Amino acid sequence: MSRRSDTWSKVLLTLGAIGLFLTGILGWLNSAMVNGENFANLVNDVRQDEDVKAEIGQAVAVAALDAQPDLIAVEPAIAAGTAAVVGSPILDGVFTPAIRSFHDAMTKEGSDSAVLQVADLGATVTAALDQFVPQAAEVLPDDLSLTLAEVGGQDGIAGQLIPVLSAVATLAWVVPLVSIALIAVGIWLAPKRRLFLVRLGWMMVIVAGFLGLLVVALNVAGALTDSSTLQGAVLGAALSIFSEPLSVRFIAIGVIGGLIVASAGALLPQVDVGGHARTAL
Repeated sequence: MSRRSDTWSKVLLTLGAIGLFLTGILGWLNSAMVNGENFANLVNDVRQDEDVKAEIGQAVAVAALDAQPDLIAVEPAIAAGTAAVVGSPILDGVFTPAIRSFHDAMTKEGSDSAVLQVADLGATVTAALDQFVPQAAEVLPDDLSLTLAEVGGQDGIAGQLIPVLSAVATLAWVVPLVSIALIAVGIWLAPKRRLFLVRLGWMMVIVAGFLGLLVVALNVAGALTDSSTLQGAVLGAALSIFSEPLSVRFIAIGVIGGLIVASAGALLPQVDVGGHARTAL
């Protein structure tokens, strides 16, 4: 292979672009799922979703009615009051330990089963409802808990996720390095390096496009999820909210790619920009 090779330059650029796509996916998963702090923030956002709050409020209202059927007249007030409490920072101290336990069960060997609960919800809601619906505050059990998500014990799905997330954490920094190395060698081999940069920019725009399609797919799936149940509302909110870190990556890659095309293309006015875009695709 000669030092300068347009063919090998294109091959390496293509492999590097595939690596950039995987970098976006792996970086998103590492940020949203492996990083405990980011995971907790996203799950807290899920808790504050309107549909999730409404379903939790309805579940508490049902629990109150089960204990005291005469409360049917104030059921909407119980549900609305509970939803307001669930969406406020009041529950941070109750909910954060549950998120940490849930995350540990998916990422660390020997942890308990991965069950995400709003534990001791009754005591918190009772204090908040005492002024507005005292009848409900009297009958709600202090140890009332609601399960938002469950992925089984470590001998099931949760246990299978641990090696996967561990691999994601490793690949999230290995794949970008490999991609950069492939692109760097491609630049070194390219007979026309400014032309290579134009191709690289278009490749990044296309990679961003595919990442953007995935963001759209996640949000559409979230919107189409049945939110009439608590678990359905949680799943729908999670699909939309957990896609946000991926949105950041797709925008960043697209903007950088566009800037490269604009700057490199300005230096090569004779370049068929549209033709190179079709070639990149």
